[in-house]
Amino acid sequence: MPQRATEPYVAVQGLGELGGVFAQGFLRLGLPVAPLLRGRVLPARLAQEPPVLTLSAVGERDLHAALGQLPRALLASTLLVQNDLSLAEVQEHAVGGVVVVWFEKKPGRLPRSIAPSLVWGHESGRVLEALGAVGLPAAPLASVEALADALALKNLYIQVSNFAGLRVGGSVGQLPAQHPTLLRELALEVLALEEARAGRPLDTQRLYAELLEKFAAEPSHQCLGRSAAWRLEQALGRAARWGLQLPTLQGLA
Repeated sequence: MPQRATEPYVAVQGLGELGGVFAQGFLRLGLPVAPLLRGRVLPARLAQEPPVLTLSAVGERDLHAALGQLPRALLASTLLVQNDLSLAEVQEHAVGGVVVVWFEKKPGRLPRSIAPSLVWGHESGRVLEALGAVGLPAAPLASVEALADALALKNLYIQVSNFAGLRVGGSVGQLPAQHPTLLRELALEVLALEEARAGRPLDTQRLYAELLEKFAAEPSHQCLGRSAAWRLEQALGRAARWGLQLPTLQGLA
């Protein structure tokens, strides 16, 4: 059994905008950060002196391959920060935890928080402290059920805003006032997908109300993201697999 280093350290897989924010937070806590860079050989230290936690901040499309590069023994202490996760997928990856990120980081700009980020699982206390150290609000999730709901809400926010952007562009603050029918139709279809992913009913009314609250909290947030078309393709593929008829999403394709 490998022994952990005398001095705890954190490994960060993916040092882009998001990973850089977390790395800065850990460094401010006095925790050394070992970068795990794409295309580079993993440091031997990972196996000999494993980190206290590993944070995987690679893009959504690269997650499966990136986790496959990690030593299996590290997965139980690895936290994911990607969008487009469900509880079933988190459990399938056999990772130690998740950070449901509710802040935005653009190149050359300071992070901007929409709502407190939510942390569940391994070394969640350290992650909360790291986010606090860089001025970002965060809170713990008390249960697996709470994590499932938090993931569903984040997916609802990202997908509804992106899919609406494909049709009408603009910002999330414009959707309730200018496009209420489109907003409602998209939300109901995305929630149907999220119920299928979760394998259980969701409180759709509550999640829709929380979606509107998130839109109101940062109304200038632009709807159309770089991955909108890819997310639509993913959603329609899932709908086909599960036999779901989603006419609004299919009309966007």
